[in-house]
Amino acid sequence: MPNKLSTRALTEGAILASIAAMLVLMSFYIPVIGTLMTFVCPVPIIIAGVRWGKEISIMATFIAALLVSILSGPLLGITVLFGFGAIGISLGLCIRRGFSPAKILIIGSIASLVGTGLMLTISFIFLKINPIAEINRAMQQGISTSLSLYEKMGLASEQLKQMRSTFDNMLKMVSLLLPSSFLFAAVFDTFLNFWVAKLVLAKLGHKIEGGLPPFSRWRISHYTVWGFIAGWLITMLSQYLGSSILYKMGANILSIFSIIFFVQALSVLSFFMKKYSLNIVFKVIIYFLLITTPFLSFIAVLVGLLDSLLDLRKLNLAKSNE
Repeated sequence: MPNKLSTRALTEGAILASIAAMLVLMSFYIPVIGTLMTFVCPVPIIIAGVRWGKEISIMATFIAALLVSILSGPLLGITVLFGFGAIGISLGLCIRRGFSPAKILIIGSIASLVGTGLMLTISFIFLKINPIAEINRAMQQGISTSLSLYEKMGLASEQLKQMRSTFDNMLKMVSLLLPSSFLFAAVFDTFLNFWVAKLVLAKLGHKIEGGLPPFSRWRISHYTVWGFIAGWLITMLSQYLGSSILYKMGANILSIFSIIFFVQALSVLSFFMKKYSLNIVFKVIIYFLLITTPFLSFIAVLVGLLDSLLDLRKLNLAKSNE
C-alpha cells in the first residue's frame, strides 16, 4: 500500500507540476487572459501540498520551474521557483495542517514577500537583470508610445506637455510606493490563490473548515488607527528634516493603512447597501465612483478609519447580543 500511495502521489505531483508550468507559459504568452492566469499559477502546487504533503509540493515546484526554464528561459523559471513556489508550498502546508484562514493569509503573504525578495536578488546577482529597472523602463516606453499616438492624433503641444507631466508624476508615485505595492500584491495574490484553491479542493473532496466572515462584516481593530497616525507623523517629520528616506517610509506606511481603511469603508458600504436592499446597478455605480474619484476615495478612507474607532455598524454590539 505505501508503494502504491507513493507512486500515485508522485504521478499526481508530476501532473500538477505540468499544469502549473502550462499556466505560467499561458500567462506569459497570451494577452489579457494570460494576465489573469498569473494570479492562479500557484494553485496546482497548493493542491499537491494539501493532498500529498510538502515533499510532493516541493517536487512539483522544481519540476514546473525546470519545464518553464527549458521552454522560456531561466528568468521565468526563477519566477516559478521562488515566486509561485513560495506561496504555493506555504499555502498547501497551512491548509493541510488546518490553520485558520487569517493565519493562512498572514503566512502566505509573508512567504510571497520572501519569495519575491529572493527572486529579485537572484535575478540581480546571477542573471545581471534588475527587474525593477526593467519595469520602470517598460512604463517609460509605454508613456512615450501613448504620447506619440496622441501627437499623431493632432493633440496640441500644450496638452501633450500637461499629459507628459501627469504621466511623469504617476511614474514617480509608483516608484515611491513600490514597497507598499509589493506588500499588497502579496496579500492580494495570497487571498486569491487561497480562494481558488479552496474551490478546487472542495470539488476534489477536501472541505476546508472555517472561513473569512462575509465582506459586509469585515472590521479591523481600532489599534490600526495608530499605524495611519504614525505614517502621517513620519511624513510631516520628513518634510521638516528634509529627509527623503523618512518621506518614503512615511508615504508607504500611509499608503498601506489608507488602503486598509478604504477596504473597510467598502465593507461598511456593503453592509448598509445590503441592509437597505439597494439595487445592484446602484451598487456598481457607487463602487465605481469610489474607486475612480480621488476625493470620494479620500472620504472613504476617513469612513473606514471612523468605523475602526466608532463601530458605525454596531458589529460588536450585535456580537455581544448573540
